[in-house]
Amino acid sequence: MAVEISQTNDDTIWVNSKVVRKDMNNHWVANRELTPSERDAFDSHLRSIGEM
Repeated sequence: MAVEISQTNDDTIWVNSKVVRKDMNNHWVANRELTPSERDAFDSHLRSIGEM
């Protein structure tokens, strides 16, 4: 299953239909738990933008 990732601003990333936001401590927090494939795609996205 393909994972769609779109970043709407510096602290908000959509992973499929789930919102992941950066909190006050610079930790990324999802509004709903990400599946393993979503987590892998999200981590890959963070590496590509220099966040990891």
